[in-house]
Amino acid sequence: MGISFDGGFIVNKPYKLYSLEDYFKGINSEDDDLFNHFNFILNQNMIVGEEIKAYFKKMASILGDYDGGMSIFTNYVHKEKRKVSSLLNCNNLEAIVQLFEDTKIISVETNKINNYVNGLKTVGDKRQYYLMQSGESIFTELAKVVPFNDIDLVKFSKNFGLPTGYKESGLFETERSIEFISSPTLYIHLRLLEFKDIFNLFVAIKTKEPNLIKLLFSNHGDRKGIDIPENEFDEEEMYIALKSDIATELNHILINYGNNSFEFNVQTGKFSETEKIEDLFHFGYIQMKQSLINETELRKCEYCGHYFEVNHGKQRFCPPLPFRKRSSCETAYNREKNK
Repeated sequence: MGISFDGGFIVNKPYKLYSLEDYFKGINSEDDDLFNHFNFILNQNMIVGEEIKAYFKKMASILGDYDGGMSIFTNYVHKEKRKVSSLLNCNNLEAIVQLFEDTKIISVETNKINNYVNGLKTVGDKRQYYLMQSGESIFTELAKVVPFNDIDLVKFSKNFGLPTGYKESGLFETERSIEFISSPTLYIHLRLLEFKDIFNLFVAIKTKEPNLIKLLFSNHGDRKGIDIPENEFDEEEMYIALKSDIATELNHILINYGNNSFEFNVQTGKFSETEKIEDLFHFGYIQMKQSLINETELRKCEYCGHYFEVNHGKQRFCPPLPFRKRSSCETAYNREKNK
């Protein structure tokens, strides 16, 4: 299946962090209810077809496997561990929203947002790039963002735009362009946590690193409630199990995006089945899937140490960011080398 998205993805400048009160005041909204304002993304995208309790139970499991995850999470939401555990185990989205009360909103600068009856629209310094031309590194760049680190999130958004959130539809050159205006930071960080969890499986499969394979095999067994005796499985069996796990995870997520279409292209005269892009997480998951199918190579950048997908045999650094012709990592590497 191909990826069909010929519109632009919009980057607006600058992105800032706001308290809930300052955000609603800044967009001149009489409704300062987080649940109502972000109802669509909280109710549709975050749950992605799952029951609320099941979704947050999964998040709690991932946090448990993430180094210091639960402590980082409780510090981020500014609540006691007991209160957080209680909220993560409830089955009421309005109660879950309590986790968002003391976190931030990442948004286009609010003085660039016009609040109309039919939604938010933005003005200002916008640029757009094309996912099919400049988005090759999105899935590996998303994986660089540290969950619950707002500085990392702002840095990513400066280069690629907000990865998801409250959408403004088609107000920049073409109706097919996508711009995300704002989002609760916690919502994006939860999406990042889930994305990085699957990306770790992806890295284990690509690199065949024995210790990572063993760790993830054990973690995923614990999540399934399976007690796996030590040394019962050899490395190849664990490797095959992780391949099965990532196929299940990606299939579940991509099916729940549920945005496939069967089209006739007048220009080519051919039929095609395509998948429309909803947000950058959606695009990143598709990139992972395609990389697994095409058996592309994963390599560590010689400057930043993060993984990137290899496009040519001599590539040593992460690919260029949108609006740039040369790798930022390569430029920084050469600058330091020549000091």
